[in-house]
Amino acid sequence: MKISVITANPTNDEIYDKTDLSSLVGSIDQNGLLEPIVVTKTGTIISGHRRFAAVKELGWEDVDVRIVDVENEVIALIEHNRYRTKSEKDVLRESRFLEKELRAQIGRGRNATKNREGKNLKLDLELAKRLNVGTTKLKQLRSIENYQPQLIDEIDKGSISVSAAYKQVRSKFQPPKPVVPKDKFPTELRGLLRTHRPPLPKVMSQIKQTYPYSLEMTGITELERDELREHLKHLSSLDSRELMMTQKQDELVDAELSKSQINKVKKLIPANDEIEVWWQSIIRHRVRKEGNNPFDEIEVISPEDGIVGFDNELWTTLRTTISSFEFFSGPGRSMRFFIGVRINKKFRLLGITSFSSDSQRLLVRDEFIGWDDVARSKNREYLVNMNTCVASQPFGHNRLGMKLLCCLIPRMVAKWETKYDTKIVGVTTTSLHGQVSAYQGMKWWKSIGATSGSQLLKPLRSEWGKWNGWLRDHFSDELDAMRDQSSPLQSKLKFLLRCLEIDDKQFQHGHKRGVFVLGLYENWREFLRDEIKQSKLKPVKIDWEDWWVKRARSRYENLNKKNEVSTDILFYENIDDLTKWLEVRGFDVS
Repeated sequence: MKISVITANPTNDEIYDKTDLSSLVGSIDQNGLLEPIVVTKTGTIISGHRRFAAVKELGWEDVDVRIVDVENEVIALIEHNRYRTKSEKDVLRESRFLEKELRAQIGRGRNATKNREGKNLKLDLELAKRLNVGTTKLKQLRSIENYQPQLIDEIDKGSISVSAAYKQVRSKFQPPKPVVPKDKFPTELRGLLRTHRPPLPKVMSQIKQTYPYSLEMTGITELERDELREHLKHLSSLDSRELMMTQKQDELVDAELSKSQINKVKKLIPANDEIEVWWQSIIRHRVRKEGNNPFDEIEVISPEDGIVGFDNELWTTLRTTISSFEFFSGPGRSMRFFIGVRINKKFRLLGITSFSSDSQRLLVRDEFIGWDDVARSKNREYLVNMNTCVASQPFGHNRLGMKLLCCLIPRMVAKWETKYDTKIVGVTTTSLHGQVSAYQGMKWWKSIGATSGSQLLKPLRSEWGKWNGWLRDHFSDELDAMRDQSSPLQSKLKFLLRCLEIDDKQFQHGHKRGVFVLGLYENWREFLRDEIKQSKLKPVKIDWEDWWVKRARSRYENLNKKNEVSTDILFYENIDDLTKWLEVRGFDVS
């Protein structure tokens, strides 16, 4: 292409500092241009500004180019410079330009987590990924630039590290909360929020920068605040089982399950004699040499399969009526499953499961894998979290029903991979009751530690509705910003307690949940750390069926000898059983 028709990209000079070209000019003069300049169809440079300046200085009239078709020149410019050696100033300038362009593409508010293809992407994660830096480092650099920009030059000189500089400025943007006695509260600020409802962003910003949150500002009475505190204090006094049952009771009251859905569920729950029919076919009459594999009879159905009646509403009703714990669906991708068999040509439920996107951050998991921020943000999609695994009774715990559901994970993973067109290399899950779990008896699951137990207690639905509404009325902008966070509910709770001058540390539930991982490939962790390519993954050979049948047969025979085989069908159509459970333990459930 003629040099005369090639033009520099004006954004390039705004982002990157000019450097000395003498060595590059000498190299090109001696060896020629080893890599063509990347340009658009109109001749605008995308990559190769220094090379272009060098050949111009040498007096060239023509130069080798590679023409690319780009949708956005700014994004293309930055991405083509992804792996070049850059100063931290360069990274910060890139992030500002890139963020502007990405926001225009991705959108704001409710749509801020979706790109044009509909994939869930957080803006910070997307920025870090495209800039080839960690999310933590990028946030730290931004904070340093905001509060002590001169330190960026010191970082580029090598005089101080990014983390050390961040620690130095941290006190600047996280000052200790001042205490303003109520009798000294400025009269000009009294009732300010009441004048502006919903509060104007500028007013809120001014108040929050100058004064602490206070009851004077929020319009909440001390009595209301103390009521919330007492409610949370009551919840914090419960052990994990009591808390779970209390939350379940609250959920059932609020569920408003229709009679038609209840009836549909009841038709799916197998009676004990029906379970026995199927059970005997597995335990007593399983003949491998004749090709009889009872696992082939088990159906794994998702609402996406298009089978009439197996929809999300039915799954939700099932989960509510056969599970003893409250359910929360996390952000990101999700998929639900019905597990059952055909008995006398009728589908009978063995249990339900659900998968979701794995957590953005989980300390014990991240330490076990050993990945950095960049690898985690890029490769987290190759993991799924099993957040529901409930076997119906009487098939459940008594006959190792949950272990059977876990043995069917490969089938569920295959459906997930088809739906989202993504390879899955590992599964994570957590135990409700600490580190003692049914997963420990399954040799393919590995216990890697426990959660910190630092999550906040969530007020019961009857209480939370009032406080959530108040937050929406007064802090709508702040709540919209929380949608992009990994745990929006926890962020809301922390914000609420801060507004009410309540120390959130005293209301952390403290119940550490065991964390378990299942690697579907021998070298799955190396893959997640970007040490090997996907083609090098080695599948784990697991004989699920033989393992489960042996364990289940032994368990059943031992229970049968002791006459302890359960035949009870547990079904939560109402709260009577939960209410009784709570009453005998001295709780007022009126």
